[in-house]
Amino acid sequence: MALTHYELVLSILRKLGKGDFKLFRNYLKNEDFMKSYEYTAIPWSDLEEADCMDVTNLLISHYTKEKAPTVTFHVLEAMKQPDLALQLRQDAESMEVCQR
Repeated sequence: MALTHYELVLSILRKLGKGDFKLFRNYLKNEDFMKSYEYTAIPWSDLEEADCMDVTNLLISHYTKEKAPTVTFHVLEAMKQPDLALQLRQDAESMEVCQR
């Protein structure tokens, strides 16, 4: 059974530890980092108390379901999480949704 965009991103975010998940959210609110990929930042007020499901929904609503895996991939790379980034890329490529 194929994963949906939501399930793909959520499965990766659930593998982050508490500190790494907070760092992930910090990247999403970082305007300079997000601009470097031509994305807009998500306001911290939306992210501060967000859990994995909330962040997944924010990624999809803010960037579209097609771009959410790509945004997630870029943040994971910046966080130096190569194993999770690779897993996301492989799963996304099987769905043909992850663009570099």
